Amino acid sequence: MTAMDYMLGRGDYPLSGLVVTGANPAVTNPHRSKVERALAALELLVVNDLFLTRTARLGHYVLPAASFLERSEIHIETKNQRVYLTNKVVHVEGIMDEYTLWHELAHRLGFGARYFPWENETQVNRYILEPSGIRLDQLRDHPEGIQFSPLTYKKHLSRPLPTPSGKLELVSAYLEGLGLTAIPEYKPPYHLREKNDDYPLLLTSGARKTLFYHSRHQNLKHFRQIHPKAEAEIHPDDAAALGIQDREPIRIVSQTGKLVIEAKIVRREELRRGVIEVYHAWEDWRINFTTFDHINDPISGFPLLKGVPVRIETLENQTTAD
Repeated sequence: MTAMDYMLGRGDYPLSGLVVTGANPAVTNPHRSKVERALAALELLVVNDLFLTRTARLGHYVLPAASFLERSEIHIETKNQRVYLTNKVVHVEGIMDEYTLWHELAHRLGFGARYFPWENETQVNRYILEPSGIRLDQLRDHPEGIQFSPLTYKKHLSRPLPTPSGKLELVSAYLEGLGLTAIPEYKPPYHLREKNDDYPLLLTSGARKTLFYHSRHQNLKHFRQIHPKAEAEIHPDDAAALGIQDREPIRIVSQTGKLVIEAKIVRREELRRGVIEVYHAWEDWRINFTTFDHINDPISGFPLLKGVPVRIETLENQTTAD
């Protein structure tokens, strides 16, 4: 979360260049207007992506990324202790796989031998597999995958727990060493600590759509036929109190920003009264206009995305565009 401040010159050292690959911060990071200001302040922004995302549109250079059909990858399924290989099936001239991009860049900058010593992704895959004793050619011959370790149950009976003491720990010396409380303490969430009558509703933006994954898949025609546009799900009692009709455009307002979006009145059992739910990664209806980047979890640093105080304003004769 601090990276945006550093790009804007507010940190201990400046961030003046950024290579973005496999990410879309202009959509997924909180406080969207600040994110775009920070990305625009960079002297160099390079985006490696399959599509011209909101982030890519801000880039000085956009590189065409390799799809899953254009690279070979190791996939590990920990639940069943199996490892799989997806094989490269097509090569498109001028497109690099992920590893080649970083390998070439690092070697040209003079530190490739230290951090990217493997010549290509095939060598990387061999390196990843080496501790397991499984060879790359074996995986190629077994598209169903290979079990790399036997499944064992009740491991606590035969080995210590993965804690410093090897036992169940209710107190964390590690957290205490970082200046945090060694035992969990309840602290009221932000919307209860900082009550504000101007923002009586609670926005949560963590729910998923079955066909989308964060900001992915929205450009697939058949998926968009099922989820054509963003919706703000609202409890019927809240809608009635605010005079909101189903499918009516509304404005969600927080201390950070605002967004115009279509209301969807759901069944009473689907949503708690006083809560507004919006899917978090729409390219065209970015709920992160309204989310915060300064209220973060003290341990993980994760931002407040599921408990933002907001209010709803009704509109007249306006559309749902940004």
